[in-house]
Amino acid sequence: MVKNAVKELDSKGNRTRLLIKGTNAIVMNALRRTIMADIPTLAIEELSIYENSGPLFDEFLAQRLALVPLKADLDAFSEGDKVKLTLEANGPGTVYSKQIKSTDAGVEVVEKNIPLALLKKDQHVRMELNAVAGTGKTHAKWQPAIVSYKNVPELRINKDKSEWESVAKACPPKVLSVKAKKLVLEDPLGCTMCGACMDHCRENEISIVPDETSFVFYMESFGGA
Repeated sequence: MVKNAVKELDSKGNRTRLLIKGTNAIVMNALRRTIMADIPTLAIEELSIYENSGPLFDEFLAQRLALVPLKADLDAFSEGDKVKLTLEANGPGTVYSKQIKSTDAGVEVVEKNIPLALLKKDQHVRMELNAVAGTGKTHAKWQPAIVSYKNVPELRINKDKSEWESVAKACPPKVLSVKAKKLVLEDPLGCTMCGACMDHCRENEISIVPDETSFVFYMESFGGA
């Protein structure tokens, strides 16, 4: 078994894929849960609403604000620390996340164009907000990323035969090929384990099974950590 083998498959923007070999699902799930539950981030938790004459109830607007990702140097914060922000907007027009202003120069909204509310003429929103440092184990709004993993598929030939071309053609993602009259899974990472190749065969001729020691690990950060 290969141990501690980690390879970056691709990384674009806030999305990363890793190939991790030589481990098991217990370790992978522990890694997933640790990232989602134990890495601290900032999230809007407390509101002082001075005016809200828009169409959204205070509670509904508070929920939307809580899910706006905030970027900060989290080494400077301990769990429970607070940062004050403000939101003021006048109608008519859409209230966007970029209108949230921080009193700390190191804290800012990650995505500037998240729509929060639509105000008509003579409607106003004016409030003070407290962003609090917390972790995902308390509430999902403090989760720093979406994290998942899957096993790498492998092909097993249970009953060999001379004609594999039709089986390879039956694969929707086209990751099977025939080499030296043998059916080969050329791109395991591209295999979706849909089972189309197995359906095209007689019973038990081939099987696509998960490699219990190899995983593709996905992370999509919200930009706050």
